[in-house]
Amino acid sequence: MSNINYETANIDDLFNELSETKKELGVFLKSLEIIYQETKEKVKGDEEAEILMRSYDDDDLSVTKEDAVSTIKIIDNLLKDKIVRESHIKQLKNIADGIDRRKRLGDFKEDWLSRVNKEHKQDYNDLYVNFCEMEKWIYDCNNIANRLNDYIGEENPLMKKMSKEKNGKKIINIDFPEEVKWENVKIKIKDNLKYIQIYYKKKFIKEISYEEIGFNANKKESKEDRQWALLLILSKLNNTEVNNKITPDELSRMLTNYTKKQINKENIHQIKKKLSEKLKQIFKTEEDPFFDYKEKGFYKTKFELIPETELRGDGEIWRRSTGYNDNIGGEFDDPYDKD
Repeated sequence: MSNINYETANIDDLFNELSETKKELGVFLKSLEIIYQETKEKVKGDEEAEILMRSYDDDDLSVTKEDAVSTIKIIDNLLKDKIVRESHIKQLKNIADGIDRRKRLGDFKEDWLSRVNKEHKQDYNDLYVNFCEMEKWIYDCNNIANRLNDYIGEENPLMKKMSKEKNGKKIINIDFPEEVKWENVKIKIKDNLKYIQIYYKKKFIKEISYEEIGFNANKKESKEDRQWALLLILSKLNNTEVNNKITPDELSRMLTNYTKKQINKENIHQIKKKLSEKLKQIFKTEEDPFFDYKEKGFYKTKFELIPETELRGDGEIWRRSTGYNDNIGGEFDDPYDKD
């Protein structure tokens, strides 16, 4: 257990404590399963001991195990949320209150151990000590929850840290009214293919450049990266009658023409994967922004993706299967201009 002062702890301290609690409970759950199986083997043939072992599944030990699993889930949701919510705090406090309402493990450990044969006392003690320690971590969430009450509605500090990518590129934070669901998102490519407009549930959220959300090749260069180029190409194809041709083979040709660099089929998978991770980071969600490729057989976004007028073009998108038409302004119908 940590020694932080909950009366003076700030929001960063509290979230660090939550992260540590989640980690420790995970370790306890794994180690307890190992200890339980070892103890079960050692007490075979001792009828009273075997009856007691079943309490792991039926009585207070089982409840404590369930509390640990529930606490991890609540903490995980709180850590992933963009703000501190009252609902998560209440859930943590309810688990702690449940521990108070029932007899604490440490209070009846000696009574329980007194029923065990002498040669098995140490085995059972090891099992109980771990459960008692786990219970203390769970119960301590009550202190964290009480202090977090002062920060309800404030931004999750972990989300602030997500405003920087691993390579150090700065990304502007974008606020959404709720946890993002991709079917409510619309992205419009704007202003010379350098900006996007973001809408959520048909409400305008923000206009932002590719640099501001980390789509530049690196932090020293302003040139857009291959993920941005793929997004532009997908905007052209995503909602047209040719979307069943958005395959790695076709995209490799299109992206090669657009970037003037050779990009093969295997590269496409990696570029799409990086684009997915970037979008999840920007929109603060763990949900994949793409439908399952294996089910559809081509790449399609779950969100609405609208091309800039320049990208809509008026020439054949596949010019004799050579890929993307670099010479914007050719001779084909624009599906977005149809009535």
